[in-house]
Amino acid sequence: MSKQINIRGDFLSILWKAVDEEITGRLEFLEPKGSGIVRISMINGNIYQIDSSWGFGRSEINKILEWKVGECRIKKLTESEIEELKQKNIIMTPAEILLLK
Repeated sequence: MSKQINIRGDFLSILWKAVDEEITGRLEFLEPKGSGIVRISMINGNIYQIDSSWGFGRSEINKILEWKVGECRIKKLTESEIEELKQKNIIMTPAEILLLK
């Protein structure tokens, strides 16, 4: 994966594809009106961190479900970011992510 990929589309489909491909990276979902962002950091398709312009934690994923479609940036994580994330607990597993509607 290059340093950053920009795509437009259905946010849930983008997230599911990231899980299916077991990506290690950061997905940055941009709020359609341009007022904020939700960042999801993953290792091998597991979510280790979710933060946004408004807060952090598992509940922030609801914003991308509300927004439905828009622009997403997918960024590569550095080795130090990966090691830092591995020290945290998994927030959501692929099975939990695939249950989102």
